Amino acid sequence: MQEAVATLWLAYAHFLAKAKQFKSATEAYEQAVTCPVAGSVGRIWLDYARFAEDRGKLKTAQDAYIRALVGKNGQRAAVHDEQDRSLLWYEFLEMMRKTTPELTLDALQQAIEAEAAAEGSGSAALPDSILSDTGP
Repeated sequence: MQEAVATLWLAYAHFLAKAKQFKSATEAYEQAVTCPVAGSVGRIWLDYARFAEDRGKLKTAQDAYIRALVGKNGQRAAVHDEQDRSLLWYEFLEMMRKTTPELTLDALQQAIEAEAAAEGSGSAALPDSILSDTGP
């Protein structure tokens, strides 16, 4: 049932994106990742991050990866399946390498852990070039 609900959320978000209703599509992705039934499905988070990246919203994409993998604002990581987590880490690394080609998976994971530890202090462990959205 969890996979079926995830498929419905993704179909809805894709429909909205195809109709160029990008704000509504973003809202649909947010509802999907917070859904108590399907919110822990890795492919929802991956699709959301890719959608944001394709729209030039790198901060939103980064935030999706972080929320899925380590959690944010006192919440735990949303994705627990190890295969899903491995895929999400790899995709996160590939996105980050577009601006920081020398970045390794270990360095990314350490930076994210440091960012999570500094949460609330206003510190950011990742480069400013990644921390801001670009584009419309």
